[in-house]
Amino acid sequence: RVPSGVDLVVGSDSGRVEVEGPLGVVAVVTESGRITVEQAAAVDVRTSSGAVAIGRVAGCSRVRTNSGRVTVDETAGADVATNSGRIDLRSVSGRTTAHCVSGRIDLRLDVAADVEVETVSGHLVRPQCVAGSVQLDYLGVPTERMARAQAFDGATVELSLKLAMDFSEHVSSNVK
Repeated sequence: RVPSGVDLVVGSDSGRVEVEGPLGVVAVVTESGRITVEQAAAVDVRTSSGAVAIGRVAGCSRVRTNSGRVTVDETAGADVATNSGRIDLRSVSGRTTAHCVSGRIDLRLDVAADVEVETVSGHLVRPQCVAGSVQLDYLGVPTERMARAQAFDGATVELSLKLAMDFSEHVSSNVK
């Protein structure tokens, strides 16, 4: 047990590493074994073999693995590389780099950001981005005679909603 928000460094030859609770910067180095980090300010994970599961990261998530699946639920930025295994970046809101020699890369962007994705003999699922905006306008006309003489005749207010979403490599939608 360590206090909330503290920085943590963990090293292991073999075995599962589970880090729970909100922490500061978390660094994990192992030879083999599953690594799980629930919540941190930033994460740096390096392993030869084993799955890596990261929850919510306020800053950047950096992961290096030779063999194993990498899953990051939510992060401000990502720098992930694996030789063999799937990379699943579920919610990224900043600069993203993902490389794998053999494996699938799934990426979902919350905002437009710089992205560098590469796979040698794998499958890339097109980065998806959901964006939207709301604008509210209102028509106001003064009703008092005194106010009407001193004010504009009226002001226009409009309500509109715009949503843009990529569903797949070939299907996207814009609604206004």
